[in-house]
Amino acid sequence: MASRRATTPNRFPRSSSANTERIANYCDDYVPIGLASAMANSDPSTGSAHSNHESPSSSRSIGSLSHQSSLSSITVPPTLPPPNAEHSHHSLTATAAAADSASTSSAASRSAANTGVMSHSHVSFNDDQSAKPPPTRHVTVLQPDQNKPKPTGSRRQTANAFDIAKAIQKGKEENVKRFDVSKSQITQIPSSIKELVCLVELYLYQNKLALLPAEIGFLTELQTLGVSENSLTGLPDSLVNLRKLRVLDLRHNKLNDIPPVVYQLTSLNTLFLRFNRIRQVENDIQALSALTTLSLRENKIDTLPPAIGRLVNLVGLDISYNHLKTIPYDIGNCAQLQSLDLQHNEIRTLPASIGNLKLLNRLGLRYNQLESLPQTLSNCSQIQEFNIESNNVTLLPDGLLSSLVNLSSITLSRNKFDNFPMGGPMQFRSVTSLSMELNQVKNIPYGIFSRAECLSKLNMSINQLTSLPLDIRTWNKIVELNLGTNQV
Repeated sequence: MASRRATTPNRFPRSSSANTERIANYCDDYVPIGLASAMANSDPSTGSAHSNHESPSSSRSIGSLSHQSSLSSITVPPTLPPPNAEHSHHSLTATAAAADSASTSSAASRSAANTGVMSHSHVSFNDDQSAKPPPTRHVTVLQPDQNKPKPTGSRRQTANAFDIAKAIQKGKEENVKRFDVSKSQITQIPSSIKELVCLVELYLYQNKLALLPAEIGFLTELQTLGVSENSLTGLPDSLVNLRKLRVLDLRHNKLNDIPPVVYQLTSLNTLFLRFNRIRQVENDIQALSALTTLSLRENKIDTLPPAIGRLVNLVGLDISYNHLKTIPYDIGNCAQLQSLDLQHNEIRTLPASIGNLKLLNRLGLRYNQLESLPQTLSNCSQIQEFNIESNNVTLLPDGLLSSLVNLSSITLSRNKFDNFPMGGPMQFRSVTSLSMELNQVKNIPYGIFSRAECLSKLNMSINQLTSLPLDIRTWNKIVELNLGTNQV
């Protein structure tokens, strides 16, 4: 088989570290990029950058080995559609003429037999014993009373299963550590997968798997298992044997619950469960105390257990696009959190313990039902973007924005503010963008932007402004000013 360079942009890179970085970047919108190094078991501060482009020498045929760094691997390219088969389209028209002689009909029959022309859905080719048998052809028959042709041969690709079996055999012979059969249209993994005893990384993305074989439990050296974009409804209990597993990617499957075996994988530091049908998180989650990244985004979860506070090593937690109404007080025990995404839920209040998360640099709160915010939020001074769009907030705690000394963007749109937040000009000193559209603000205080040396975007549209402050001429740094739909 001729070699073919893998140029599909959505393929995961062959490099082990680059692939795990791609997981972190691709899977969840707000997982810190620096966590990719942790997933690859390297120091984020010293990890080198990897290119996502493959060199020509890195592309080989099915079952070939890719020797990048010190990690042997096998990658099966995506299944390609079968080439266009040669078709013979013949319209058979029965035009019997009484004047035709028997010799003419006989000659026409012989001609049809030698040229492969069909008669009454029967196909006959020149039967020359000295010639090699012709290759299999997909022939289309068109009957006189038909508008659409009917294929006479099966066009199903059957070589795929054999390719995977061969790749597994090749991997066994070469003791590969990385095995990738993503985008291969496979419906099951052969039990022979257990023979890849040296495997460290296994990628099964974008297939048609409804279950995983129990034999995966024999891969005791496995550290990364990626089975995103399949049709899994559960996991085999044998996965409990994977005591070195650190990264488990189950995004885009059909899980109604977190499989019980997941709670037993205590070595995990990264768990992606985005876009499933999960309704509940059990208290057993506390067993995964080594987790640094947890994504439960886009599920049907309406409550978090207090045990979430036992995940004291969490750096990134994404539980956006669910049905949460409250956040447990114990969230304050996750003191290492840097990114907490709660957007697109039904949350009405935040616990005061959120002030314990002093390392937070991102807090996603937009599109909830918040009516107020706790004063303790001012302790989270590392937050860079403050966005509470589409809530029911009427007033911010005094001095809250002034306490967030690293703020660069403030979005208070679609709330119920009738005045500017309390805090004076200092609350906007480092802000580059301020949006308060779709509120009920009646006036802009004089001098409120006197310290806003970086402010370049101001959106006050769809409010109740009747006048502008006299110092508007001093807003010389603002390049985008939106005052539409007011009464000015």
